[in-house]
Amino acid sequence: MLFFLSIVLFSAANVGAQAETSVYRGETAFSRAREQFELALVSEDINQRFPALRAARFINEPWIAEIVAPLCQSPDVFERAFALEVVANTNPALGRAAFLEALTSEERALRLRGLLGLAALGGPDTIPDLVRIMNDDPDPDLQVAAARALGDVGDVKASNPLYRAIENSFPPVREQAVLALIAIGDQNLAKNLINRLQNDHHPGIAETLRLMALVPDPALIAFIEPYLTDDDPLKRTLAAIAILSILERSGNSQS
Repeated sequence: MLFFLSIVLFSAANVGAQAETSVYRGETAFSRAREQFELALVSEDINQRFPALRAARFINEPWIAEIVAPLCQSPDVFERAFALEVVANTNPALGRAAFLEALTSEERALRLRGLLGLAALGGPDTIPDLVRIMNDDPDPDLQVAAARALGDVGDVKASNPLYRAIENSFPPVREQAVLALIAIGDQNLAKNLINRLQNDHHPGIAETLRLMALVPDPALIAFIEPYLTDDDPLKRTLAAIAILSILERSGNSQS
C-alpha cells in the first residue's frame, strides 16, 4: 500500500514539474518570439521587415504601434499602407497625423487606410475630414465608407452633411447617408424623406421610395401606400419593397 501511494505521489509531483516547465518554456518562447518580431519590424532587410509588418496587422498589441509608426512615412506604398493599418488597429491615437497625411495621397490604398484610421480614432473632431472624403474623394467606395464612419461617430453635428449627401448622384452614398442618420438617431429623417416624396425633390420619387425602405418607421407607410397603384410599374414595385422592408426593420413584419 505504501509502495502504491509513493508511486502516486511521485507521479503527481512529476506532472506538476512538467506543467511548471511547460509554463516556463511558454514564457521563454513568448519573450524570444517578441524580441525577434520587434527586431524584424525595425530591420533594414525588407525580407524580414515586410513579412513581420504584414503579420502585425493581425496582432492586436498596443506596443506594436510605437514600433511601426515610423513606417507610416515609408516611401514604399505597400509598406506604408500596412503600417497605417497596423497603427489604426493597435493604437489609432498615435497615428492621427499620418492618417490625415495619407488622405491627401493619390494612392487609393493610402487614402483608404487613412480613412479607416480616422474611423478607428472616432470622435467629433474627425467629422470635418470624414465629410470632406464623403463629398470630394474621387473613389465612390471611400465616399460610402466615410458616410458609414460618420454614422459610427454618432454625433448630430454630422446630420447636415449627411442630408446633403442624399443629393449625391451615387446611390450607395445616399443609402449610406440614410443609414448613418439612423445610426445617429436623427429625428428629422422621416420628415425629410416625406417632403422629398411629396414634392418630388431630388433624388426623385423612385429613389426616395428606395431610401424610405431603409428607415424602421411604420409612419412612413401611409405616404408610400398610394404608390402601390401608381401608373409606373417601377414605383409600384419600389413602394411594395419599401413597405415590406419597413415592417421588417421595425419588427412589425406580418410573416
